[in-house]
Amino acid sequence: PNAQRFIHKNTLVLIEMALFVIDSSAKIEHIESKVITSVSLVQQTTILPYGRTALDLLSGGRKIVDETNNNKTNNIDDLADDRIVIPTDVTPENLHKYTYYELLGLSNEIVDTIDINDIRKAYRKAVLVYHPDKTKDLNKDADGVEDNAVFLKLQEGFNVLTNEQKRRTYDSQLPFDDSVPTESILDKKMKKDINKFYSILDPVFKRNARFAVKKPVPTIGDASTPISEVAKFYDYWINFESWRDFTGKDSEHNPDEASSREEKRWMQKENERIAKKLKKKEMDRIIDLVMLAQKKDPRVIADKESKKQQKEAEKQAREYELNKKAIDEANAKKEAERIESEMKEFAQATKADREKLKKKLSGARNILRKLLRHTGVLKLGDGAYGILSEAEMEILCANADLNDLTSLNEALGGDAATKDTSLFNVNGIDIVKEKFNYIKDQIELNKNVKNNVNISDDTSNNTNNKAEREWTRDYLSHLAKAVAKYPAGLGNRWGCVANYMNDAIKPMELFTEDECIKVAFKAAKNLQNVKK
Repeated sequence: PNAQRFIHKNTLVLIEMALFVIDSSAKIEHIESKVITSVSLVQQTTILPYGRTALDLLSGGRKIVDETNNNKTNNIDDLADDRIVIPTDVTPENLHKYTYYELLGLSNEIVDTIDINDIRKAYRKAVLVYHPDKTKDLNKDADGVEDNAVFLKLQEGFNVLTNEQKRRTYDSQLPFDDSVPTESILDKKMKKDINKFYSILDPVFKRNARFAVKKPVPTIGDASTPISEVAKFYDYWINFESWRDFTGKDSEHNPDEASSREEKRWMQKENERIAKKLKKKEMDRIIDLVMLAQKKDPRVIADKESKKQQKEAEKQAREYELNKKAIDEANAKKEAERIESEMKEFAQATKADREKLKKKLSGARNILRKLLRHTGVLKLGDGAYGILSEAEMEILCANADLNDLTSLNEALGGDAATKDTSLFNVNGIDIVKEKFNYIKDQIELNKNVKNNVNISDDTSNNTNNKAEREWTRDYLSHLAKAVAKYPAGLGNRWGCVANYMNDAIKPMELFTEDECIKVAFKAAKNLQNVKK
């Protein structure tokens, strides 16, 4: 009883002081909350007059200065806000179903947009409904004792929501839709309507934006949004900073129940570990959302395709310039012009033309072989072809073009001489020998020039001679195909052979004309140093 009288007395003194301050038009900070809190601690019968006075003050239209609003005044009559709808059916029994926001009449749709002034407005409006003076006949337990649980939770909610850190912690514990649409669902929807990308993902990003540290949060936009703004959107979300607090969520231990300081510290450490794990999971979820959106964003896809085409165009332009430069340099040399002309003529030739040329070459070679065999019959030489060995004959046929072969055949008597030896012209033998020696000298000259260049390079660089390429069966097989494809008599034959080898094998070190000629001649002579 003594303690109760002490509480009553001090409460009455506090109320009287508050009323005096208000009547003096002095500045106060949340005096109404403190007065009502004190009133609720004592019996209604004792403080009834003062409680009614406090309620009158809350609804009487007095101007109260709020120092947190830059000393601007707000009229309490303006507290009636369409967004604030105080529930009137809250009882101690169903109180657990309401969040602090719902108890203050603030719907989930506007929770992310309200500030501390909105919370104060809602609290003042809610006090008029759930103050003990208003509910004393409604909220009584089975024994007839008044139950002020609703009002106490209202005060608790006000204290939490007006403290930024406490509010963030509380908001983090509220139910939240963490779902992210799957790629398959997004593909299915976008297949019917590509603009579904925006209508599906926009609400997801907006939900998660409530936890953003940096504001304003950019929106996903639509199909007409400039790509620069789209890039800013993804840059923001890739570096998204969330204030979502997992400190009290799914905590396994209650430090208040610890039996010692060591146990309390251990519990706190474990809870922090769990919170960090949940925080990492949260950020991984955000990254997955951003990666999915970026992968399926029609604007990003279109921009990538545009950049790809631009890059390809630039590449082609560079290649064109390089090719043009190479062609210009080649055209400056007579030999390069001749090779270019022959390659163009060969490229323009039809398959039928090449077959026709091939048959003519084959026929001319056969005639030459038959004619030279007469030299063996006449005992003018002991080679397989009289004046020429088989290897020498192959060298002559491989390096003489169609005009050369035709001239040699005519000098020996032509095709008719192959059937009638009496028509064979012995004087033509000197022309054949002269042509063969010329070809042989040219091959040797090219070989010496190459050797001299290699020696010069080795001397200047003070290095050992470069190892000869190992010709494998695959290399020799391609060489045989190339030699067959480009028969003797074709202009720039060995250039074509080398290009064929390079295109087919794509070696690190390109094949050269001289290298192909050398190996072909060695193969013709069955030299043993050819790699098998």
